Amino acid sequence: MIHLDMRTVVFVAAITYLTCTVFVVQLWRQNRGRFDGMGFLAINFVLQTVGLSLITSRGAVPDWISIFVANVLTMAGALLSYIGLERFLRKPGPQLHNYLLLAATSVGIGIFSLVHSDLPNRTLVIAVFFLIVCGQCVWLLWRRVEPAMGPLAFGTGLVFAGYCLLNIVRIAGYFVAAPGPDDYFQSGVFQALVILAYQTLLILLTYSLVLMVNQRLVMELGTQHAKFASAFQSAPYAVTLTRLSDGMIIDANREFEVMTGYAHADVVGQSTIALQIWERAEDRAAVSEALARDGKVSAREMKFRTKSGESVVGIFSAEIIIAEGERHVLSCVLDTTEHNQLATALRRTQALLAEAEVIGKVGGWEFDIETKQQTWTKAVYDIHELDSAAHPTLQQGINYYAPASRPIIELAVQRAIEQGEPFDLELEIITAKGNLRSVHAIGKADPTRRKVFGFFQDITERKQAERALHESEARRQAEMGAALEDQHQARLTALNLMDDAVAARHQAETMNATLTQRLEELRRWQQAMLNRESRILSVKNEINDLLAERGQPPRYQSAVKEEPET
Repeated sequence: MIHLDMRTVVFVAAITYLTCTVFVVQLWRQNRGRFDGMGFLAINFVLQTVGLSLITSRGAVPDWISIFVANVLTMAGALLSYIGLERFLRKPGPQLHNYLLLAATSVGIGIFSLVHSDLPNRTLVIAVFFLIVCGQCVWLLWRRVEPAMGPLAFGTGLVFAGYCLLNIVRIAGYFVAAPGPDDYFQSGVFQALVILAYQTLLILLTYSLVLMVNQRLVMELGTQHAKFASAFQSAPYAVTLTRLSDGMIIDANREFEVMTGYAHADVVGQSTIALQIWERAEDRAAVSEALARDGKVSAREMKFRTKSGESVVGIFSAEIIIAEGERHVLSCVLDTTEHNQLATALRRTQALLAEAEVIGKVGGWEFDIETKQQTWTKAVYDIHELDSAAHPTLQQGINYYAPASRPIIELAVQRAIEQGEPFDLELEIITAKGNLRSVHAIGKADPTRRKVFGFFQDITERKQAERALHESEARRQAEMGAALEDQHQARLTALNLMDDAVAARHQAETMNATLTQRLEELRRWQQAMLNRESRILSVKNEINDLLAERGQPPRYQSAVKEEPET
C-alpha cells in the first residue's frame, strides 16, 4: 500500500510552485511592455505559491490564515489568471459574475473553516470554484480566441481542461468517498494524489504559457518583420541597410533604385564607396563621424550621384541598429531635387504674384470662422496703410470700412459664414492713416476648411476716373442741353417770326384788298362826282342859255368859265 506524507507532498508542491513562479515572473519581465495580461498571470502564480506556503505553515500560523486566507488567495489567483488570459488574447470581458462567485465562495470557505470546520465541504466549494473558472479558461482558449491565435492557445486550453477534469474528480470524490478526518494533512492518499496532480498541471501550465508567449512573440516578430519589410519597400524615399563595419549594402528598396538608377542586384553586396554614390567625400566623412558620436544623423541636405552621373539633392537621415548581432546603418534619403525645382518655381511665381499685387493693387485675405483671426497678404496691408506686423481680427478689419459701407460688409460676411453665400462689393474704407479709399472686396466661404477667403483691390483711381468722367459727361450733357435749348428757342423765334410774317403778309394782303376795294369805290365815287358835276354844269349852261335867249344876264358865271374835265 502506497503511503504519501501529506505535509511532504504539500511542501514539495510549494517548492514546485515557487520554481514555476520564478519562470513566469521572468516571462512577465521580458514581455510586460509587449503583451497585455502578463502581469495578471504572474500575480496568479505568486498568489498560488503564497497560498500553498500558508497551507504548509498550518500549525505555525493561525488557522484562519492557513485555511481561509490561503484558499482565498489561490482562488483569487485563478480568477486573475483568467483575466490575464483574456487580455493576452485581446478578448477582455465583464467580470462581475466572477467577482460575485469569488465573494460567495469566500463566504462558504469562511463558514466551513472558521464557523463550522468541515474539510469535505470546504474541498467541495473550492473544487466547484476552480471548475467554473477553469471551464471559462477552456472556453476562452478554444472558442472565443481569434482563429489566428487558436494554435497558440490550444495547448494551454488542454492544461485547463485537465484542471477541469481534476476538479470534477474531486467533486465526485465528495459524493463517493467516505468522509475522512477534518485535518487536511491526515486526509489520505486521494488528497495527496490531487496535490500531485495540481503540481503536474502547474508545471504543464508554466510550460504551455512559456510556449504560448514565445509563439505569440514569434508571430509578433513575423508580423513586425512583414511590416518592416512592407514599410521598407513601400517607403516614399530611398532606404538602404548597410553594414557599419565595411559599408556594404545589405538591402535597398525600390525608391532607391528609382532615385539612383541602380538595380537591386547591382547594389546588394557592394559598398557605397565602390558605387560612388556620395558626390562629396566630405559629406560621407561627416555622416560617419556623426554616427560614431551620436549613433544617428537627422535631416541633413546632401548631394548624391546617380548611376548616370547626374547629381541629385536629398535629405539624409540614418541610425545605427543591431541586426543579426551586427551593427548596421538604416539610412533614408528623401529626394528633394524636384522639390527644390518646384520651390524655385514657386518663389518665381510668388515674386510675380507680389509684382502683380503691386501693379494691380490687389491682395488676398482669409479668416478662420471659429477664431475670427485674419491673414492678409502684403498688398492688403498696403491698401489699409497698415504695418504688416499687425494682425487685425475680423472685426478690426471690418472697422476700417467707412460708416456707410460697414453695415453692407458686415451683412455680406455674416451670410458667407452662415449660408456660404459669396459676395462681390465695391465699398469705401478709411485707412490707418485716415485716407478715404474705394475698394473692391470679393469673398467666398469654404465650409470644409471652415474658412472665408477672397480678394481685395484698391480701386480709388478707377473710381476717381469714373467720377471725373461722370462729371465731364454731366457738363457735356448740360452744355448740349443748353445748346439744344438755345436752338429750340431760336427755332421758336424763327417760327414766331414766320408766323408774324405770314400774319403780316395776310394782313397786308387784306389791307391791299381793302385799299383796292376802296380805290375802286373812290374811282366809282369820283366818276360819279364827275358825272354829277358835268350834269350840274350842263344844267347851269342850259339855264344861262335860256336866260341869254331872254336877254337876261347869265345867272351862273362859273358855268361860263369852267370846262368840265373829260
